[in-house]
Amino acid sequence: MAMEGLSEAAHGGYGEWTTHGRSGRLKVDFWNDLTSSVFTPLTIEPDDSDIFDARLTKADIAGMAVSRIWSAGSSVQHSRRHVALAKGEPCYLLHLQIGGTSVNEQAGRSIVMRPGDLTIVDSSRPYSLVFGAHTRFVVCRVAATRLNQFIGGAEDLVSTLIDGSLPATRLLRQMLVGISRECQRTSSTEWAAQSDTVVLSMLTLAARSIAAETCIPPDSHHLLPRAIGIIDDRVCDPDLGIGMLASELGVSERYVQRVFGAQGTTPTEFIMRRRIGKAVELLKATDLRITDVAMETGFGDLTNFGRSFRRIMGSTPSQFRRNRFALQ
Repeated sequence: MAMEGLSEAAHGGYGEWTTHGRSGRLKVDFWNDLTSSVFTPLTIEPDDSDIFDARLTKADIAGMAVSRIWSAGSSVQHSRRHVALAKGEPCYLLHLQIGGTSVNEQAGRSIVMRPGDLTIVDSSRPYSLVFGAHTRFVVCRVAATRLNQFIGGAEDLVSTLIDGSLPATRLLRQMLVGISRECQRTSSTEWAAQSDTVVLSMLTLAARSIAAETCIPPDSHHLLPRAIGIIDDRVCDPDLGIGMLASELGVSERYVQRVFGAQGTTPTEFIMRRRIGKAVELLKATDLRITDVAMETGFGDLTNFGRSFRRIMGSTPSQFRRNRFALQ
């Protein structure tokens, strides 16, 4: 796909695109083509294609592509098929959460991103991303070889939460947003000739800070996939919780908390989000009553189910189902 055919405002190494003015499936197809070209091959499925709206800016400077994204709720998939479609050198995506929350999954790890948080995504492996309404990101695309010059073994950092409260992370956020805004103002990029060195040096500091400040259990990357497997197998069990996980894994409850804490979440939050994901599947594929959906996904309390669903998905279960039926 030619980027020129999608451009709505561009100069030099800077461009802007929006879904505004497009409708229905054409809007979704446009957005999929655009984001696959800017980042890596992927498929984006909006929560509601009728009301879906998104905007993207992209600045090409010093071997990096710095993009800002504003989007309605969606799920993103970069599957093995997408990996095979990728051309050129593998890259990493530095994902900086600006507004809203998202759930990133890669390499058996799952993290919850909140405003200011940062993580690294590896384009050579499958990944997924889910986020609600009014979400904003800054994404910096950089060649894998270039990042590894600064952070040896960068692949070990994928889907690891780099806390937004760290000084290095805050500075990196200001820098990336500032680069994008400056490219929007001027077509000259001479001022940014060494900006990738500064950005990646700051990322290195942030990664070192999180390694030093977070007490991560030495075998957490081994235990986490096992814990996720137990959760996925028993997500419909209302008794599923930190106690059951600790017993199945043969560790203390405190240790389970540390394993999930190293990913920026808690066992309870992770289980709840998995249950909401299962509820979404049932609301899409069945005509079960809302009460039955809540029971089938391990929510013993309908009120808690409704409150949790609205917090994650941005709508009530009934509204979500009506929107889905309206698209059929």
